[in-house]
Amino acid sequence: MCLGLCMTSQIIQTEGRSAAPQATSSEEDNAIVAAGVEDPVTYAVDICDNLHLKVSAMTVRHRLHNAHIHHRTPATKILTEQHKARRLEFAQRHAEQSMEFWGQVVFTD
Repeated sequence: MCLGLCMTSQIIQTEGRSAAPQATSSEEDNAIVAAGVEDPVTYAVDICDNLHLKVSAMTVRHRLHNAHIHHRTPATKILTEQHKARRLEFAQRHAEQSMEFWGQVVFTD
């Protein structure tokens, strides 16, 4: 008799089962990895389109991850005219400063 949850153990048989066939050939895998190395911020969808592959972007991501290439989309921020003007004004005001000074300057907006 079981009160509440009953736990049963089962052994899952995996012998005799084969994995699903790989959607890409080794040549396609090499081309995917080469594209990922060449341009590390390329989207998987773009790699798929550029190489004319008939696979999903997720498959491309898996191939890249298997090759230890983990793409990230870079954070981009467009500088406004006000940002540009302030940076230029700062640079002109401090034009005579040493390289040591400029080595410590970081612009954040």
